[in-house]
Amino acid sequence: MLQLTGWTWISGWRLASAAFSSVFGVATVWLFRRHSLVWRRHARRCNDAEVLSGVEDVCMRYGLTKEGGFLPAACLDRLPKEFDAWEAVASELPRLNRSGRLAARLEALPQLDVANLKPEELRRAYVLLGSLAHSYVHRQAVPWHKLDDPTSGEDGRVPQHKARLPRQVSEPWLQVCQQLGMPPVLTAAGTDLWNWRLRDTSKPFEPANLEQRITVTGSGSERVFHMVPCAMQAAAAEVVPKIFLADVLVRKGRQETSLLPCCLRWQMSSESSSASLSRSQQVLTRTSFTMCTGLC
Repeated sequence: MLQLTGWTWISGWRLASAAFSSVFGVATVWLFRRHSLVWRRHARRCNDAEVLSGVEDVCMRYGLTKEGGFLPAACLDRLPKEFDAWEAVASELPRLNRSGRLAARLEALPQLDVANLKPEELRRAYVLLGSLAHSYVHRQAVPWHKLDDPTSGEDGRVPQHKARLPRQVSEPWLQVCQQLGMPPVLTAAGTDLWNWRLRDTSKPFEPANLEQRITVTGSGSERVFHMVPCAMQAAAAEVVPKIFLADVLVRKGRQETSLLPCCLRWQMSSESSSASLSRSQQVLTRTSFTMCTGLC
């Protein structure tokens, strides 16, 4: 009877194998999802004692903060009073750039000494003097009248000209760069990490709640161009110093208990950063992007 209906021991084995595979597959998916949720909960903490014990050393070695990663806890409002002349120009920089009167203002600045500035003051001076220098050098290469035109299809470039910085700007800027170990050019460290403030301290650290302390153009595009990376750094701040300890955890066989939660937390911050970058494309135009990358 079994043979007449096509039932053999081979058929039975296949049926049993299929049933086992189905049960095993369902169990595997269930276990994976269960552990995935557990891992994600751990990722939010990433508090392995061995990781935390090395975080302070990593922060001191690379100049990080536990709360902000590469971001300072706060950016300086102003330089000391003797640098008020610099601060006055910086506060008017967008207007001076648009009116073409920046050169005269910089050439009239006094010669100031930066030898005694503290680290946070040096960072402020780096951003301030760098913004003045870039504006001075590129002032005639920027079509300022097109900055606020969101429909412009041009790239915003005009022929570059040669410019020699006034010594009142170039000499202190070179000294500041030397003390910070930075090149004499504005970098993302200055424009994205050392130049932010919260619009509302009661609201989250996100692009919509961030603004620049010193701005070259005064435009929304420039703000988004620099404050989105700033917010991305903040999103990854907690896990940045811990990732530096990845090699230690691997050598000690702590991949699952310690390294995996940190990597999952990194993934979560990367997803948040990707979403912020996507939103920034709605604000940046081709012209404004070219001007931001050229000026600052």
